[in-house]
Amino acid sequence: MIETRPYKTWQIMHLAKKTLGKTFLTSLYKVSPRQVDRWSCDPDFSDSAQSNGIAKYEHILKELVKIGEARAARCAVRRQARIVECFLTPMGDSEPDKSTLSDEMLDDFPAVVRLHDAIRNRKDEIVVRDLLSEAKEELNQTFTSHVRRMAKDK
Repeated sequence: MIETRPYKTWQIMHLAKKTLGKTFLTSLYKVSPRQVDRWSCDPDFSDSAQSNGIAKYEHILKELVKIGEARAARCAVRRQARIVECFLTPMGDSEPDKSTLSDEMLDDFPAVVRLHDAIRNRKDEIVVRDLLSEAKEELNQTFTSHVRRMAKDK
């Protein structure tokens, strides 16, 4: 059983080193045992701590979001969520990308059609799940637009 939950990347690497073994990590990453130690030590208490693969992966995701590729970043994270049998759900309300409720409603259909086409064509589960998420996002945008319109009407 894990004594504390790993919230920082070095803690994840420390847990992996402790539970999976340093040999497993050195073989996987093709690095020295010392490098695994550098990746898995607390940077607040060690001068030899270095950024690990998880931190670098997170940096890639943040950069993708920054340049407007949040969908691609979410797709990548969805792959990891699937490994641990979880679903990814965006935080907060979906921001409508159309100026009217009618346009938002019309925007729902292409996403649903793409989802149905993928299902009909027996696409891989991860592809279908990504398209399902996209369709839900479009429906959520419509819902948010509806709620905002109702609030204006009051």
